[in-house]
Amino acid sequence: KTKARFLRKGLMFAFASGISYGLFSAFLTVGEAWGVWNEFWALPIAGTIIGYCLLSAVGSGLNDLISGVWCLIIATAKGKMRDFWPGLKSKPGRLIICGALCGAIASTCYIIGLMMAGGIAAAVTALCSAVGAILARILYKQKLNLRMICGIMVCFIAAVVLGGTTLGNIDTTATIGMCIAFIAAIAW
Repeated sequence: KTKARFLRKGLMFAFASGISYGLFSAFLTVGEAWGVWNEFWALPIAGTIIGYCLLSAVGSGLNDLISGVWCLIIATAKGKMRDFWPGLKSKPGRLIICGALCGAIASTCYIIGLMMAGGIAAAVTALCSAVGAILARILYKQKLNLRMICGIMVCFIAAVVLGGTTLGNIDTTATIGMCIAFIAAIAW
């Protein structure tokens, strides 16, 4: 009974996560053409890699800031804030900070990839689970069972299917964008 409850809960979280990931990408891509972001594209720096990095860092920073504030609100509501500062000073706390920095780099690379390559960047970054499993095998000698290998294959097949419609229209900018999006998949 407990196993079935965990399975149901896990599937609900996986479904919500997938929907959120897709909506985030869609809103981000559409949002780049509206409001303040639209005015940014009129600046001389906008079409350069520095412009992409600047806009991406701002967007990623806002996303992470809002997420961090939300986590602090939840921790405060649950009475867990007294563990916050000692936790930051511990070795696991420092590792979490390093992970958060990798996440910020990944988010920035993801947004750059979306701006340069379009929707195919979402397919490339969706490989993060497969890349993580492969890196765990290489770096930590973690065993890959049949289920994990099948999952890695599904990730790669899905990325090809999702990106397959745009593969015929790849130019130099899109290729660079896909490489940057792959950096996001590694960092995540």
